[in-house]
Amino acid sequence: ASSVGYERMQVVKSVLAGVLVAAVTLCGVAASVSDQRPEARAAGTRILANRALSAFAPFQSLDEDAGDASSAPSPIASSDIWTKPPSEFKTVVRNNDDMDYIGQVWMRDHPEEAQTANIIWHIGLVMMLLALVIVIYSEASTMLFYREMDEINAAGITSAPPTGDFRRREYLWGNGWNAYYRPGMTMGGTAVLVLTMIAMFYSQCPMIDDIARHFDISNTSYSGSCMLVAIKQAVITSLGIVFFLVGIVWCCTRFLPAFLLLLLSVAGDIAGSYDGAVPVLLWIVAVVGAAGLYLWVLQRPAEEAEEGKPKKKKDNLEFV
Repeated sequence: ASSVGYERMQVVKSVLAGVLVAAVTLCGVAASVSDQRPEARAAGTRILANRALSAFAPFQSLDEDAGDASSAPSPIASSDIWTKPPSEFKTVVRNNDDMDYIGQVWMRDHPEEAQTANIIWHIGLVMMLLALVIVIYSEASTMLFYREMDEINAAGITSAPPTGDFRRREYLWGNGWNAYYRPGMTMGGTAVLVLTMIAMFYSQCPMIDDIARHFDISNTSYSGSCMLVAIKQAVITSLGIVFFLVGIVWCCTRFLPAFLLLLLSVAGDIAGSYDGAVPVLLWIVAVVGAAGLYLWVLQRPAEEAEEGKPKKKKDNLEFV
């Protein structure tokens, strides 16, 4: 029974890995198709402390209550514009502030659609929290196991027979891809985070598309295909958050891999802060390269065993 369960878990891990690969691929395609501008233009300054909210800005501001909308600068004369056919000569929306105001007017005039989007957004926040808890628990459990193993190696007591609890933890969290829980929980939490963010961002697209039918929004960060922008921003932001949190968890035990993950998180924040496909594609290349390095580190002990080399002590490259 345990063998069957292990094989099923291997299939689940392979499926989750495929989902994440597909998400990164879609991110690259979306970046290439949604923005045809050859230059990379800064879309705003963001900092690492604002990582979790940076990509929400183009969507979250439109999801807020209208508040004192009457005092905001209005590029529209009346709210009955939604019932009129689109004009050939559209009013140009000057910036994101005007776009936010139009979005508030749209939500006021479409309360049912706005309520649906608001419900999706709040459910998404709960799902995001659960996904991040799963990822942090998985990586923290694995980190604590390897930290204990490092202490055993440092004390020179590797010849002592391991306890039953140690063997159980090694089965659940050790041995990299072959661990029973870690790959599935970490990749599963990440996949849930990606899909949740896509749903949250896409919930704003009916409003943005309707506004784009009546206004010229090319001067705002909402221009282009809303679905593609939602996919691109969701993948970059969700992976950036995961890289940042996993890097923090491992920074005191495996500094080099943790530092690499933090660099990828910062790079994702920078890529998401610029218009144009080039920054996003370069970030994807970096992510793929880091994944390749990780796979190489996993395969290195097996290759050394085949060549008859003695097993080396743990070093700071091993992130398994």
